Amino acid sequence: GSGLLSPNQSCLGMLELDPGNYIIECYVKMPNGKFHSNMGMVKQIVVTSEFSQHTAPDETVSIKLSSLNGIIIKDSINSGKQVFMIEFEDQKVYGNFVGRDINLVMISDHADMTQLENWMNWSDPEGLITPAPEGFTFLGGVNDLPAQSKGYFEVDLSPGNYALISEVPSANEKNLLKTFTISK
Repeated sequence: GSGLLSPNQSCLGMLELDPGNYIIECYVKMPNGKFHSNMGMVKQIVVTSEFSQHTAPDETVSIKLSSLNGIIIKDSINSGKQVFMIEFEDQKVYGNFVGRDINLVMISDHADMTQLENWMNWSDPEGLITPAPEGFTFLGGVNDLPAQSKGYFEVDLSPGNYALISEVPSANEKNLLKTFTISK
């Protein structure tokens, strides 16, 4: 599914699904620690075998996620409309019992990156509790997919400071937190 989105943000995400039954759920937490999925943010969908005729979009930014090397950005990232292609080289379960994903975050000048990294660990009682830490705007991404899968998301970027971060404990130590700046 899609990565995290802040209020008033939108993101177009694309991925290929095999026919079958799926569940869409949200595991961000309410201020009281209760998961959004426990509040009704869960939905079953059925993917049929009928061919959709959709094709993968032309990416402008290619990123590989690897358990050995973390986030590998293969292209420069510019302002304007960007289509990110995320390739999951492999997948493994981390200390929070989930695999690797990727989220794009715009960072304000006075934001604390340690708060972001800590907040992204849902297994921490304070992790993923609404609201997100001050100074960060989540713009989308791709949730954990199986090894050798690809997911896409489209976003319109303006000049500023950004991060790509995975929802794992100690993301920076695993090379799963990358910051970058887009100039005018």
